[in-house]
Amino acid sequence: KETEEIEFVTPGDITDSAATTDTQTQGQQNPSLADKLICIDPGHGFNDPGTVNVPYMQGKSEADFNFIFATHLKEELEAIGFKVMFTYDGKSIPAGFDYDGDNIFSASDNFNGEVVSERRDYAMSLKPDYFISIHCDSFATDESVHGMRIYALDTNEHASKAIDKIVSRMAPVTAKYENTTARKFLKDSDNAFAVTKKWTNTPAMLVELGFVT
Repeated sequence: KETEEIEFVTPGDITDSAATTDTQTQGQQNPSLADKLICIDPGHGFNDPGTVNVPYMQGKSEADFNFIFATHLKEELEAIGFKVMFTYDGKSIPAGFDYDGDNIFSASDNFNGEVVSERRDYAMSLKPDYFISIHCDSFATDESVHGMRIYALDTNEHASKAIDKIVSRMAPVTAKYENTTARKFLKDSDNAFAVTKKWTNTPAMLVELGFVT
């Protein structure tokens, strides 16, 4: 409904049996994380708004939601003790990374006959310890579809294990909403989203937060 308020899942909604001993779930600073950099990629933006024109979104685009969520996530991670950087500041594409000058900071594009990812290449230049690309899903022909999908390469064991933990932590949230799940999807290197390709030991994942439709 257009008047329905948008509900964010808060860290307090996400608990598991390890919460009493895991400082990361208690909002406490962990000094050992201070040298770890997380790069967050708020999906879409600029000339690419992502999903639009869905009444539930109240005039906002998917790019708006992605950036709002990424900002909340950045604050929570910094409160724990991580260093956090975005792939862009919400206003401009990093210099030198709009390869074809189309004002689209592409996650996947063909440039000079090669599939490239402007976002991934910029993120890799930051040398992060973790990479998270934030998106929202859509399914225009079936508004009953719910859930959270998280993608990683089959070859990235670190990302796969991290996603298993996220899926486990989301169980109390998905249990609150009918027909809602959190699932891991592994993609082989030929078919994976370009934004997650070419990472080696760095856990890199693409997160579809839920269906805006």
